[in-house]
Amino acid sequence: MKYDPEKTHLMSRIREVLESQSLAGLATSSSGIPYLSLIAFAVTDDLRYILFSTDTNTRKFSNISENPSISFLIDSRKNTVNDLSSAMAVTATGHVERINEQEMDKFKRIFLGKHPQLKDFVDSQTTVLLRAEIDKYLLVSNFSKVSELVMSD
Repeated sequence: MKYDPEKTHLMSRIREVLESQSLAGLATSSSGIPYLSLIAFAVTDDLRYILFSTDTNTRKFSNISENPSISFLIDSRKNTVNDLSSAMAVTATGHVERINEQEMDKFKRIFLGKHPQLKDFVDSQTTVLLRAEIDKYLLVSNFSKVSELVMSD
């Protein structure tokens, strides 16, 4: 694969936002009605997957079961005046997949590496650890500069 300095720089900036934050907004939908949830998340090193856990008795899980297309918003704001010029926001779009048994330990280790306090929740009988395969990232910086990273195989 050919080295692309612009893509490498963009991936670095996206990773900076994702690794600096613990929580994200997760958008799901059911019957065309959007639903937004606050979730704890982790990302794989290659940015291919965003991991999160949820109780199977939630609206978000029900929505994902009906429609696996999702979107995340992760941002670096601090609720200061400077946020308009200095905050970055990452939107990630993709679809949710169940993690197969052979890969569960690997993805659980990544998620709990970022959120060790959620071990009991993740290990609960009614909780599922999910992965979202990301198709595209959009990075907004300097209030209105938008950069796009399409994830390809």
